[in-house]
Amino acid sequence: MCFGGRAAGRTFNSNFHCSKLSNFESFALQSAGMFKHAANKLTAKRPYLQVWREGFAELSQRLIAALDLHPEPTKLSAEGLLTHETPNREVHCAIQVGTGRSVQWAHFTKTTLAHADISVLRLNMFPDATTRAPKLDVEFFYGFGFANMYINLVPRTNLITDPEYVTKYYRQPGWGGSDKSIFDLKLECEADPAFKPFLSRSLDMRVLAGQVALFYTAEGNEENAHKIVGIASQAVDMWLAMMSDPEGGQGLTHQESIMLGQLDKHLLNWSRLDPDIKKASAVLGEETTERTLQLYTKDPAILLNGNS
Repeated sequence: MCFGGRAAGRTFNSNFHCSKLSNFESFALQSAGMFKHAANKLTAKRPYLQVWREGFAELSQRLIAALDLHPEPTKLSAEGLLTHETPNREVHCAIQVGTGRSVQWAHFTKTTLAHADISVLRLNMFPDATTRAPKLDVEFFYGFGFANMYINLVPRTNLITDPEYVTKYYRQPGWGGSDKSIFDLKLECEADPAFKPFLSRSLDMRVLAGQVALFYTAEGNEENAHKIVGIASQAVDMWLAMMSDPEGGQGLTHQESIMLGQLDKHLLNWSRLDPDIKKASAVLGEETTERTLQLYTKDPAILLNGNS
């Protein structure tokens, strides 16, 4: 199913394509070149953004291989891939959704607004109810001369009442062979003069980030771009080790699995609380924005029969 949208006060023909890319690997490797005009125009002005594009592709490949990720067909696309480009080719967005081993939902997103000097690379991994491991969020956001990173191992429990979870996933070093914990990475960022905390004006985003997210902003340059990719790489390695830990699902009762599933529904729907939805709607159109949110949230309305 393909559809049109409304932008800049006018209707345009559908540019959301039902692509036939064969798998997640194709998306990770090729989507950066799907709309070369916008991406290359921005990279020409900010060459260090190529560091992010290559780093994001490498992180994507690592996740795909480790978790056996594959596209999940939806009513919007048989390949789980939707792309959008405005008629002037200044804005493009590509979204790939899928599932994998112990992953109930995954999506990779690449967005470029060349005219506004904005680039966003985002991946989100939602574990299923067979593991207690946190959800993984990684986002590289460039805009207005600043390089921003949001890296979060979103807890799937109440941290205040679950100190064992805090110790296991945030305080304990050794995940992925590292001598650091995810909290150690956060402390390193706080000690680095290049980084300043990114303070969202949205209460919902601050609640999601909590005290464990790596949510920082820095001057846009090649050195900081490499730093951010390096930090994200360490966090992804830690998270993958958490996902492969057999103790993560050991002793899970039926009731605990149900509770995890209920919490995961809330985490999936968190995208609808994003303060930038109105801005996205103004650029992409309300219909296109709604389709995007349906993919992000695993909306039952776009799932095929048998999907849950």
